[in-house]
Amino acid sequence: MSRQGHVPVRMCVGCRKRRDKGEMIRFTLSTDGRAHVTKGNNGNGRGFYLCPDPACLAAAKKKRRLDPAVRIDYGSKD
Repeated sequence: MSRQGHVPVRMCVGCRKRRDKGEMIRFTLSTDGRAHVTKGNNGNGRGFYLCPDPACLAAAKKKRRLDPAVRIDYGSKD
């Protein structure tokens, strides 16, 4: 009987579904305020996870979920 190790689970900020960390794409903010895909297991700074589906990014933008995910404020909705 083989024992499987712990698999971290993360939530997509777009669709809010929980998936294994390895299935998600992690983004972090650079010093200029732009989001970048994090290479490897982890990156420096505050980040967020998205499913590898363009609809999740669109949903995150539409529902303004990226602002709280990275704790920044882009101003009013207008």
